[in-house]
Amino acid sequence: MIIATDLEGILMPEIWEHIAKETGIEALKITTRDEPDFVKLMEHRVSVLREHDIKLPDLVAMAHQVEPFLATRAFLKWARTKGQIMIISDTFQEFADHFIDVVGAYNLFANRFQVAPDGTILGCNLRIRGKKERVTQSLKDIGFFVVGIGDSFNDISLLKTCSFPILYRTPEEVTTQFHDAPRVTNLDALKATIEALPDEPNGNCGA
Repeated sequence: MIIATDLEGILMPEIWEHIAKETGIEALKITTRDEPDFVKLMEHRVSVLREHDIKLPDLVAMAHQVEPFLATRAFLKWARTKGQIMIISDTFQEFADHFIDVVGAYNLFANRFQVAPDGTILGCNLRIRGKKERVTQSLKDIGFFVVGIGDSFNDISLLKTCSFPILYRTPEEVTTQFHDAPRVTNLDALKATIEALPDEPNGNCGA
C-alpha cells in the first residue's frame, strides 16, 4: 500500500497563511481553498511579494517557523507500518524540505521557485500542479494500491485517480464530487479509516 497525501492543511498548517500573518499582508492569505486555479494564485503571490520586496530567504525563514500539527509525527510513524508514504503537494521544495527533516525522511514531490541571484522570486517551476494524477496512476499501473488523502481543489486529480480516496476537511465543492469517499476531520479519524483497510487490498496473485 502507498499512502499519498497532501501536506498543508493535513500534516501542517498552511504556510502562506502564516506568511500573510507574519508580513501583515492580507493579499497573501488566499490559498487553493479560495482560488482553485493554482497558476493564477501563484502569479498573484509573486506579484505581491515583488511589490513588497519580499525575497526567497525571507519566505524560507518564515516557512520554517511553521511546525507540524501535534499528531503528525505519531500519525506518520504509524502510517509507515501500513505502507510507503508519499507526500505530493503544491507547496514548494524550499519551504517543505525543513518539514521533512523534522518529521522524518519521507518522499516529497513539490514545486520549486524561479529565483534571481539577489533572491527575488521571478516565478515558479510547477512540477506537481495538474500532474498529481500522473503520479498516482503510474503507481497503480505497476500494481500498487494507492490511498489518496486530500483537502482542497488542488487534490481533486489525486483523489480521482487513487485506489481509495479519503476527504480531509474538504470544501463542499470538492466533497460533492466524491459521494462514496470517507470524510474525516482529524488525524485520528484518518488513521482509523486507513486501519480498516486490509493490508493488501485487491490482491491479484494466487498462492
